[in-house]
Amino acid sequence: MDRLNAAQQAVIDLLGRSASDREPLPASLGPELHDELVAALEPWSDLMVAPPPSPGSTGGTPDGLAHDATGGSADDSMAVATDNRHDRGGVAAGDGEVIGAVDNPAAPAAAGTPTAPGERREMWIGKRNLAMIHGCEAHYLADVGNTFRWTPASARGVVSHKAIELLINWRGEPTPAQLVDEAIARLCDSLKGVGSYLEAMTEGERAELRGLTTDRVTKFLDCFPPLAARWRPVTESSAVVELWDGALKLGGKADLTLGAVGQKVIIDLKSGGTAGAHREDLRFYALLETIRMGAPPRKVATYYLDQARAHAEDIREEVLHTALRRTVDGVSRIIELERGGSGLIGVHTRSLSRKGTRCHFPRSGSPAGGGSTRSELVRRVQS
Repeated sequence: MDRLNAAQQAVIDLLGRSASDREPLPASLGPELHDELVAALEPWSDLMVAPPPSPGSTGGTPDGLAHDATGGSADDSMAVATDNRHDRGGVAAGDGEVIGAVDNPAAPAAAGTPTAPGERREMWIGKRNLAMIHGCEAHYLADVGNTFRWTPASARGVVSHKAIELLINWRGEPTPAQLVDEAIARLCDSLKGVGSYLEAMTEGERAELRGLTTDRVTKFLDCFPPLAARWRPVTESSAVVELWDGALKLGGKADLTLGAVGQKVIIDLKSGGTAGAHREDLRFYALLETIRMGAPPRKVATYYLDQARAHAEDIREEVLHTALRRTVDGVSRIIELERGGSGLIGVHTRSLSRKGTRCHFPRSGSPAGGGSTRSELVRRVQS
């Protein structure tokens, strides 16, 4: 291996420590966390069932909301884009732009899938849903209704991640531009998601996208040492925990994982600045890994490519219990809001208001708008 630069050596020093550095965790921790999660969310399980139609109604639409022509209601469809619209395009809450791809590109986000009366509604919740609901509920409701549109800026996260995936398995030493061109070509083969956009790009858009993505891939090469096969590097590693026979799915995709089960390091790659939610995102991933595999990861780290700096945390039992409580609180409030609750103003909203974003909610912990309906909350935030 060639001599490492200072940034690459810092990654080795930070992530390459022995698992013996951590106190042993009980083997029963994974099943215990799963049972605690199920028990804590059980009061909400009934709300995941579509109610029967009211007397005299013509359909069984949940909450009395009218479905649109696609089978979803105007309000239920608002949350569908939460993880897809932002994580797929690489846009994160706060100031940092996510390099990684969507938590689950094929699944709806927090919105419950409309079902026939008495059937369970499917709901997908990822890290972005939780970050937004804990930041400001009213803006959460408004944001998830926005329509996603591919641009070079929103596509660079997906293309960067594909290029890094190719890098890990590439024989030889490809240049960043080679990796980006190959990533675009392979993504174009898919007729859904970003593939259709890449296929139809103008030459100007393609040039812009290549420039943005080459910058990201170059920084990854500059900052990370060559990833040896014995480290078991995996990109876009999915983790899903299902509750209530799959009616509720908690999931995500880690940008990069290194190591075997029980010694794994989970890494999120970001550009831009730091945000408090980034640490919570990774704790959520650690919780999913622990419940899914029965053993927690050794460490989690957010790596900021623009800064060539990582924020890392060893995973201890109390960290996982903190993540569990935050997940339960967030999921509970999302389900409640999806059933027509009101939104509360949060710290992030007040910060946006000071920056000029129009937000017409009271600056207190009381229900926004005195119990406004979900549609009214969305209209007021967007006005």
